[in-house]
Amino acid sequence: MLIGRDDELAALASAVARARAGTSRTVVVAGPPGSGKSALLEASVRALAPDVTVLRASGHVAESDLPYAGLHQLLMPWAAVLASHDDARARTLSGAVAFARQEPAERLPVASALVWFLAERAAAGGPVVVVVDDAQWLDASTRQALVFAARRLDADPVAFWLGSREADGLRG
Repeated sequence: MLIGRDDELAALASAVARARAGTSRTVVVAGPPGSGKSALLEASVRALAPDVTVLRASGHVAESDLPYAGLHQLLMPWAAVLASHDDARARTLSGAVAFARQEPAERLPVASALVWFLAERAAAGGPVVVVVDDAQWLDASTRQALVFAARRLDADPVAFWLGSREADGLRG
């Protein structure tokens, strides 16, 4: 149980309710180190209904210069799903995060492929929640792809929850 975090818990739950109704929403939980952002995100994930698909990643200082490191973590559980698609967008995502051998893609096709993937996951069975903790340490290419997707999935059942020490650069 989290004490004194009712407003934040309600904002995260509201984002999922809006996604369930077909409207995307991004919530940035920002605060200083040790303020409970990770615990808040974790408690909110545990409270999700079983029909919600959760994609998770966490930024790391050591990987902040490695292109698509955060996207790799986000998509790792879906590598087989991506491999099973005979679609250029699936190949673009797989190549960007090194699930498949392919020339590195430019950022726009990868971001566009992420939009497709998230929309497809939502269409396949319920809302999707993208959870990123320590987003301030995401590599720039992952951060750009996520902001791109969040701005374009406004009429899809996808919610974005971002925990960060700072909100600048994360809002779409």
